Amino acid sequence: YDNNGNLLESAMVSIPAKPSGLVAATSGGPGIGLSWNSAQDAVEYQIYRRSGDNMLWRNLGTVPADTVMFFDTTTLGDTEYFYQIVAVGTDGLSAYSDSTPAVIDPSGVGFLFNFRGQNENTMMYEIEYKAESGAAYQFESSHTLQIEDWMPYAYSRFPDGNEAANTIQNASGAIKLYFSTDDSELPIFFRLAQISE
Repeated sequence: YDNNGNLLESAMVSIPAKPSGLVAATSGGPGIGLSWNSAQDAVEYQIYRRSGDNMLWRNLGTVPADTVMFFDTTTLGDTEYFYQIVAVGTDGLSAYSDSTPAVIDPSGVGFLFNFRGQNENTMMYEIEYKAESGAAYQFESSHTLQIEDWMPYAYSRFPDGNEAANTIQNASGAIKLYFSTDDSELPIFFRLAQISE
């Protein structure tokens, strides 16, 4: 503005929209996965966490705008965590997202996850868990961690097996499952859920 209050020049300011749809989830294994909806005009996202009654938010890191997932590997057992994210734009920060607690999936079953190798674009994995006698389990995957996005995922009971199944029944003790993913499926999350027979 000039001395008479006349507008001399204007500029477009790009402030990202507030991120929405933040979900924090774990399925029995270590770490907590985060997923959220992309925010318009964001160039990156900052992830924050606090624990229990501690009101101090800790910056866990930054991911680029084309990434709307983050896996927190610094969690401890028997601790309640809360998460929120902020979108960073070229001219400033968005409002902080609504905070969300880590959701402990009551049907989640802990398992060991091992990388077995790679054949061109196919990556091969093995998981091991302890099955309870008479219980049934379903191996599932998700690209977003949203509740409605978990779907059955095929596995084999043998390293080089050709059979495809996703429900495990009539087994007890230490169980190993084998499966593979194509790199075009990434990122992808897995869980083992105990279900009713």
